[in-house]
Amino acid sequence: QEKQTPPIVDLAGDEPEPSAETASSKTSSNNLIDPADGSIAYGASLGDSDIVSSSLNVFKTGRASEIINGRVAMVGFTAAMINELFSGNTMFSQVWNVREVVNGYGVREILMPQAGLFLIPTTVLVVMAASLLPQFRGRKDNGLDIPAEPYKFFSPSSEMINGRAAMMGLVALFMVEKLTGSAFF
Repeated sequence: QEKQTPPIVDLAGDEPEPSAETASSKTSSNNLIDPADGSIAYGASLGDSDIVSSSLNVFKTGRASEIINGRVAMVGFTAAMINELFSGNTMFSQVWNVREVVNGYGVREILMPQAGLFLIPTTVLVVMAASLLPQFRGRKDNGLDIPAEPYKFFSPSSEMINGRAAMMGLVALFMVEKLTGSAFF
């Protein structure tokens, strides 16, 4: 059962022909109605100007994911290195605090979160938001799916290479510190 809307009648009593605008608005309003029970479909699209879906188009290729992961890795590697230099903590101990607890059954090690555990998702969210900002503003060369113009010695290729090196550097730093048992820097 499809609900029929009454035709619009002008004061002279003539029925106007539906315009293309009226027909398209009827079609889009029908998309908001759930055909199963006639209720409003809350998950329905709000139109073609949906900023979230248009901005997520940058992830069609793997380039945007690699750029964002590289940016997060560059920030993370730099933060881990600076923290090691000033505190002497390994990368693992910047994220987890290992405690030995004595109970009736013996000694047991437990992991307690450090500040680094909360900085990781915060960094990911901030870098992701900053990376998607040009797309939200409608720029074509957003730096994610379409490379931005080089600026002096900053270029899209150097960002990609540095990001890859930082990703590999984080893994290498973690492995070296696990094998040696002490901070690398």
